[in-house]
Amino acid sequence: MNIKKSLLLLLVASCLMLFFSSCSRESNEERLLGTWKMVSLTRCAWNFPSDFSHWLYHPETIFERFDYDYEQYEQMVSFLEAGIFKAHLFIDYNGSWQISGDQLEITVPSFGAHCFYDIDFINKDELNLTERIVETYVNNNGQTSSCDVTTYYISLKRIK
Repeated sequence: MNIKKSLLLLLVASCLMLFFSSCSRESNEERLLGTWKMVSLTRCAWNFPSDFSHWLYHPETIFERFDYDYEQYEQMVSFLEAGIFKAHLFIDYNGSWQISGDQLEITVPSFGAHCFYDIDFINKDELNLTERIVETYVNNNGQTSSCDVTTYYISLKRIK
């Protein structure tokens, strides 16, 4: 009888812990709401020409990395309810946002931009976004002449 009571208590305690942990969990949408400051941006670009001999003679053209420190600038993004965002990244603009799983989709109609970012919450006040852009170039003969892959790593910190 003591074993049954112990197992029942353990089961009830486990259910209560599961219930309370799921209640206190915020969705990614709720976690994103607020104003964030861009802290850093790293741009990594790879160029893959279809002529592989080019790599042998010019390996420095394959990969480029640029690190931008935005700590000194007032680069802000505010994610508001109803899927609206406002940003000041050298200029002011706004658009819409939505999250599906761990991916943030941002649309800026004035720029004709539609971007997708992998979203990674470090904690409640720090966030990393990753955007990958793949561009393929075709020559006049209809053959792929090169492929560029650019990845942006963006770090944000909550200010409000």
